[in-house]
Amino acid sequence: LRTQHRRPYPDRGKPPPETPPEVERCHCPFRGDEFVILLQDLPADMETARQNCKTITDNLLSAVKEPVVIGDKHIKVGLSIGVTLTVDSHQRAETLLTEADQAMYNAKESGKNRAVFYEERISSSLES
Repeated sequence: LRTQHRRPYPDRGKPPPETPPEVERCHCPFRGDEFVILLQDLPADMETARQNCKTITDNLLSAVKEPVVIGDKHIKVGLSIGVTLTVDSHQRAETLLTEADQAMYNAKESGKNRAVFYEERISSSLES
């Protein structure tokens, strides 16, 4: 999973408040306001794995719907998520990050605050 999450509080090393527990244990900063979440031990069946990822991304999106309150300010947070799945344990990390990145930018272009799964057609349309 590749996420872009703008957090208005300074604690950059920890997940945002109310992060689902399955994400909290594998959350790591990537670049600036982007984070990579690596999920291991997903079911071998791709459709089941996809549904599990969808549940997690739905939980993440739900967790950031409410404004963050800092002092007397209510700050709205946005989240765009790109997801890529693989059954190939030898898949290069760079390839997976590129695919997740393409899906994340597709999520942004589709209106933000959503999750998009990488599909070959995303890659084709981005290269055109």
